[in-house]
Amino acid sequence: MARNFLSINSNYNDFSSLTSPEINKFVLENNAVVLSKVYGFCQKPDDILLITGFFGTGKAQVVNHLLNYLDRDVYSFKIDCSQSTTLDDILLFLWAQFITVASNSEIAYKYRQTNSFQDRVSGCFSESSSSILITLFDFDLVSEENSQNILDFILTISKDEKIKVVITAKTFDTALIPDNILYTKVILKALSRIIFEKYLQEKGLRATPRILDELYKITRGYYYYTEITANILNKKELSVSDYLVAYTNSGMSFDKFLAKAFISMLPLECKKLLALLSVIRHPVNSQLLDYLDVFDKHSIDYLHENKFLKTVDDLYILNNYFRSAMLSEIDEEEKTRIHKSLIKFYNSQLPLKPSERLIMLSRTTMRAETEYHQNIVIPVITEPISEEKKTEAETLTTLSVSELWNNADKLFMDYNYQEALKLYLVLLEKDDTEKNKIYSKLADLYNRLGNRKYSL
Repeated sequence: MARNFLSINSNYNDFSSLTSPEINKFVLENNAVVLSKVYGFCQKPDDILLITGFFGTGKAQVVNHLLNYLDRDVYSFKIDCSQSTTLDDILLFLWAQFITVASNSEIAYKYRQTNSFQDRVSGCFSESSSSILITLFDFDLVSEENSQNILDFILTISKDEKIKVVITAKTFDTALIPDNILYTKVILKALSRIIFEKYLQEKGLRATPRILDELYKITRGYYYYTEITANILNKKELSVSDYLVAYTNSGMSFDKFLAKAFISMLPLECKKLLALLSVIRHPVNSQLLDYLDVFDKHSIDYLHENKFLKTVDDLYILNNYFRSAMLSEIDEEEKTRIHKSLIKFYNSQLPLKPSERLIMLSRTTMRAETEYHQNIVIPVITEPISEEKKTEAETLTTLSVSELWNNADKLFMDYNYQEALKLYLVLLEKDDTEKNKIYSKLADLYNRLGNRKYSL
């Protein structure tokens, strides 16, 4: 018999009709059929719940609404996925959350020696007597090279009857789930035309049926697009007709027009913070922002209020919809400065234990992010050697050993690794007294540049 994860006092009528801070009433009304399956998942033996639907249809709202109806003895573990998320991050997050709950004597488990960190985390969950619900938000953001490892782990632990897993994503290929895993899949749809109009009316927006039909067509009825559009119209005191004219004259796709229009309304300080967050490929916290000297509580609150980012515990998570639009507005010099600051940050955190790091990121992710930012700051270019380059190479050979060392070390400190590499290679020929030191420098540089073959 399947465990019931729902509170004994909960009932479906309340779940499908009573609003909460976690879900908009129009999203609730629009998804009656979906909600019945979501609620039923917690009463069935199914292992996995897949909640899919286009960006901004309310997937996270539905999940957070469901969490309000769990039994008090069910423990919820939530992970927000990002472009940089690896299995090591998932394990680290689960371990940290599990230990926090266990330290408060809220969850029972037996500690055992294991051969790997993954086995230890799996063991904690499998040997606990408590029911557990794990949610992975935005799983579609995870890179293809990392998603399969994460999914394999999740599918393995979900076989335990006391563990259920919820995954939200725009799409999900159910062929990835083996036959021995039971799952429920639901698709959240756009707001119906009727509910779309009711939402706008509540926001004080009215137009002729023909104009509203046109607005519904370009927003596609997606809740998030509708919400942002309503915010723009009210803050700029525009009519729906004027808004449609502005969109038509922009020559942009509606997705791009909407993002740029909303970003343009941001105060300067908020826009600066949003620029930084758009370069970072994972959630951040106040400690990381403090390190980068950009923490501003007022800007964070403003961005959160206006749906540019969400906050989960101590993490700030950029709404991925705005990333590409914001990146296109940052000049190259500022981007390079941010990339270099992040390289410095990851290098400062790599030697530290997880409990000592300013943010909960695995070493696997920090190394990958360091390489990602280095490759942007120092792109690998293969081209024929020009006369100018030949002259530059000849000039290097005329420098003294001390000049070469000074220039090489300065380039290294400025993260100009490609140019520093050239000087250390010249030093290898000219300085016989420091061979070991030069080889060490070269190995470090090749490693930083992603050429591990030569770093060994």
